[in-house]
Amino acid sequence: MRWTAVLLAFVLALPAAVALIRLPPTEHWETPPDVGPLLMPPNPTMGTWPPYLRRQAPGPMPIPAQTTGVARIVVLLIDFTDIAHDPSHDGPYFDARMNAAGSSAHSVGSYYQEVSRGALTVNATVIPMWFHSTHP
Repeated sequence: MRWTAVLLAFVLALPAAVALIRLPPTEHWETPPDVGPLLMPPNPTMGTWPPYLRRQAPGPMPIPAQTTGVARIVVLLIDFTDIAHDPSHDGPYFDARMNAAGSSAHSVGSYYQEVSRGALTVNATVIPMWFHSTHP
């Protein structure tokens, strides 16, 4: 009975003892102490770029992707050294995968026709010979 009372007193005193222990705050060694978080761009009204980041003139603006009209693409069949291609996957197989028409066709062209609501047509030219890669 006495051991039960001692165990009960220990269990009841443990949370209070843990609450009194103060752990030191964690330090983030990745971030310099005088700089804010690096994941956000600097606020031009609040400060400047950190001195260890070099500012450069922005490059040319990227050309936006084509979203309307006819997109003409070339498909090259590449045989990698680590995976042998299936002999049944020849030029006509990939031509059907790229250019099959109709709403029930599972092709790249029908996908883009559907998601663009008819604004973009993809015409793929499949080169029917296999090119061999020297890299896996």
